[in-house]
Order: sequence, then C-alpha cells, then structure tokens
Amino acid sequence: MPKPLAPVEGHPFLEYLIEDLARQGVTRVVLSLHYQAEKFDEFINKNSGRTNWPEISRVIENEPLGTGGAVKHVLKSIGHDSSFFVTNGDTLTLGAIQKIREATDERPINTIGLVKTSDPSRYGSVSTDETRNLVLGFKEKVAASSKTGDQYVYAGTAFLTANDFISTQKSIFSMENDLFPALIRKNKLHYTELEGEFIDIGIPKDYFAFPEWFRRQGLRLE
Repeated sequence: MPKPLAPVEGHPFLEYLIEDLARQGVTRVVLSLHYQAEKFDEFINKNSGRTNWPEISRVIENEPLGTGGAVKHVLKSIGHDSSFFVTNGDTLTLGAIQKIREATDERPINTIGLVKTSDPSRYGSVSTDETRNLVLGFKEKVAASSKTGDQYVYAGTAFLTANDFISTQKSIFSMENDLFPALIRKNKLHYTELEGEFIDIGIPKDYFAFPEWFRRQGLRLE
C-alpha cells in the first residue's frame, strides 16, 4: 500500500500528519497521488466531516512525474500561482510549517526546513551559509562510518514559490535534484532549522518506532 496509509496502531500514518497540520492552523491540504491513488478516497471520505481538520482534496498524476513534476501538476490543476507549503507524506517533524512560517515573516521566501542528525547516511547532508541563511548544496548519501558530528538534513517540508515550478519547461523533474540546485545557483534557497525530532517511516525500523516516538511528544490523535 502507499506509505502514507501504512497503519500505525490502527490509524494510517497520514492521519497523524494531517492532525499535526491542523494543530498549526492549516485549512487546506491537497494530496499529490499516483500509486494506488484510489485507496486515498476512503481516507478522504471517512474524514470529510471532521470540523477540526483542513479541507482535503487530491490530484492524481497519470504517470510518475518526480517530486518537482508532481508539485507542478498540482499547482496547474488547482490554479494556484502564489507561494505554498509542501511536505512529504511519509515524514513528520512536529510544528515544521509553523516554524517555517514564522521564519518567512522576516526573510525571503523559498525556505526549506532542516534538522540536525548525527547520522545523515540515509538522506545526504545539506551545507549552509549561516551568515546569509542560504543553502549552499546537497551532499550525496555517505556511509554511516563517514559521519563527522551533527549535520543538517532536509526534513521534507518547504515554503516555495509556484512560479519556480510552473516556469520550469520539464514536466518530469525532481525538486531535490533539479529545482533546489537551480535556486541555490541564484542564492534563492533559504533554510530554517527545525526543533525536535524528525521521523521518516521509509524503513521498517523507524516505522515500528513511530508509535513510541509519537507518545514521547506527549501527543494523541483527536
């Protein structure tokens, strides 16, 4: 099944994610779907009457478009042409959007959330210019034995500009490998350090550790 729908103690992971978005004041969520997209309809219908939740809709891509192409497809489909937040459906850093929102009140847009980890081997690390608050580059994944202290990794949440996607000539492209490097070359990609722990259910170890991680935050589903 799609990772966002993987069950965690009787609830799909996506429910925990949207609950966190609701706590931050998010009022509209658009799901970008491809693999087994029809399975999300039940989730949307089941939760459509929750008054404390954002409005949830979905846009389906007929073929895999890459992370950047998928976002471009959503923006064109819903007619959105200003700034927006995007977040992965299989990762969670509590309060990430609120933290980035506060930061973008004081600095230019195009801001990604970064977290520090002692082992960036799963993700690749991010180099930054702290003085100018700029992202300088993304380093390839390295063996765990090569780690040298805490390093930044991309937490999967960002505040971006629609025009940077819509003006891209390609329909299939990667946000991380194509769009972000282009913004970096123009000194247009900023960052915010996110507090707290970052969870990624992409591997069994972290997926099974998620329930205890969630309880450790002192949270529960409404």
